[in-house]
Amino acid sequence: MSWTTKPPTVGDLLGEASGEKGVFLRAHPDPVLLVQGVEQGSDEVSSDRTIRLGGLGEMSSSGEIRSVTAAYAVAVKKQRSLGADKILVGRGRENDVVLPFKSVSRLHAFFRLGTDGLWTLEDAGSAYGTYVRDTRLTSGAVRALGDDTPVRFGGVEASFHSAQGFREFLVKLANASHRP
Repeated sequence: MSWTTKPPTVGDLLGEASGEKGVFLRAHPDPVLLVQGVEQGSDEVSSDRTIRLGGLGEMSSSGEIRSVTAAYAVAVKKQRSLGADKILVGRGRENDVVLPFKSVSRLHAFFRLGTDGLWTLEDAGSAYGTYVRDTRLTSGAVRALGDDTPVRFGGVEASFHSAQGFREFLVKLANASHRP
């Protein structure tokens, strides 16, 4: 998800996703972290690269749409941090992906795009753990990510989506919202 002026609205994204695939992917080439488990009493996820999807729904692993109370799409993109090959995730505002929740460490984990084109996730020694498919990563352990891979940062549940996978998710949401 990349934009130059202001973030698109959910309606904008749903409209774009329902249009020509190439146009959407050129406009939004980055993978997305779909944050679903928002902790009570925490700050909301908010930045110039975050879109609130609350109230629309969420797709289960079987492809069915189920409702959610709050979800955020956060671009997995190099923004602020140093280091050419790592996208930093954490509670601290200096990270590329900021998740301002109590169970997320200041520097929690790293995303990395491999030379083979595959995305990976690595724990950075976080206090409450980084999980991929409910398996806790030991510090320094690296796990490959595919579309709709469930991940967790402490108590914050999310799923990782490639740009294409996120487009497909939005198309299913748009179709589900038009059902009687």
